[in-house]
Amino acid sequence: MIRILQIEVDDVRAADATDLQRVLQEVASNPTQARALQGSIVLGFEPFEVEGVPLTADPVVMAYVRAAHAAVPHLFYFLAPEEELGAVLFFIVANASPGEIQVIDGNPHVAPSDELVRLLTRHLVETARFAQAMADDAEGILLRLAHGSGQADMLKVAAYALAEVDASIS
Repeated sequence: MIRILQIEVDDVRAADATDLQRVLQEVASNPTQARALQGSIVLGFEPFEVEGVPLTADPVVMAYVRAAHAAVPHLFYFLAPEEELGAVLFFIVANASPGEIQVIDGNPHVAPSDELVRLLTRHLVETARFAQAMADDAEGILLRLAHGSGQADMLKVAAYALAEVDASIS
């Protein structure tokens, strides 16, 4: 079941993810509740939606997405992984430099820099560690994100993140 979490307009405009962080911290205090929400949340930006214009084209929304991932480094744990819902794409576009983004048929395509891949990997590592702390399936979660991302080489990035997590446990 997908749950749309509408983000307050003022929070989006201010790129302030404090409310999101607080809500997810409360959820994380109960692993059973966290596992129930895993992979089910879509951030909603309804007032910013314009027909025919992807949200990834809105710099205000992308600034909020950056802030949300900075405030909750394991945010991917809660986000729905399906490609059409855009969790990974939003992260990549929000953190890409303008030169990395091409718009093809109205949709953004990113050739990520090594720096962007490292940032994505760090967030995937945090997601896997959080999943482990919640007694959840870190590998399955990262693989669902990778398969649902629609991004080339995402499986390699997910595998690298898992290897990093495994190495830190050993």
